[in-house]
Amino acid sequence: MNLPLRLLLPILCLVSMSAMAQANTGQIEIFSGYNAYDKGMDSSYPFGLRVGSELQPGLQAEVGYMYMGKSVNSSAAGRYRYETATFMLGARGAWQYDEEVPIRVIGRVGLGIYENSLRADWFSGERSSSGEGLYVGVGVEVLLNASSTFFVEWQRHQVHSIHPVQVLMGFGRRF
Repeated sequence: MNLPLRLLLPILCLVSMSAMAQANTGQIEIFSGYNAYDKGMDSSYPFGLRVGSELQPGLQAEVGYMYMGKSVNSSAAGRYRYETATFMLGARGAWQYDEEVPIRVIGRVGLGIYENSLRADWFSGERSSSGEGLYVGVGVEVLLNASSTFFVEWQRHQVHSIHPVQVLMGFGRRF
C-alpha cells in the first residue's frame, strides 16, 4: 500500500514541532496484537511501528503505521477477504502516579489515514479504497529501565463503517 500524499504535510508538521520542542526526547515503539472487527469478520493479527517526539513531559506527538491484517468472511452472498493498513498521526499522553512505581497509564488519540482492499466471489479482481478516521487508545506502560518500556493497550479505529478493535502489546525505546 502506497503512502498517501495527504500524509506528507502532517509528517512535515510533526518534524517541525519536534524541532521546536524544548524537551526533544524521542521514542520508537514496535507492537503486535489481536484485531477484532465488529461486522462479523474473522479476527486478524496486526503489527506496526510508531515514532514520537516529546513536546512536554507526558505529551508526545507521534506518527505510525499499522498493518491491521487480513480478514475473511463468508456471507449468504459469498466469501470475501478484507485487508487494511493505516498511517497514524496523533498525540500520546502518559501519566505516572508515583515516581517510585514504574507504571504509567497511557492514552492516544489521532487521525488514521487508511487504505483497504477487498476481494470477493461476486466480482473479479480487487477493489481498493482509502479514507480517514479517528482512533483512540488506552493502556498501561511498564518502565523496564530508563530508556525501555513494555506496554499493553486497547485501541479502536474508524475504518469506513467498520470499527476494528485491537489489543496490542509492544516495546518502546527512548532516544
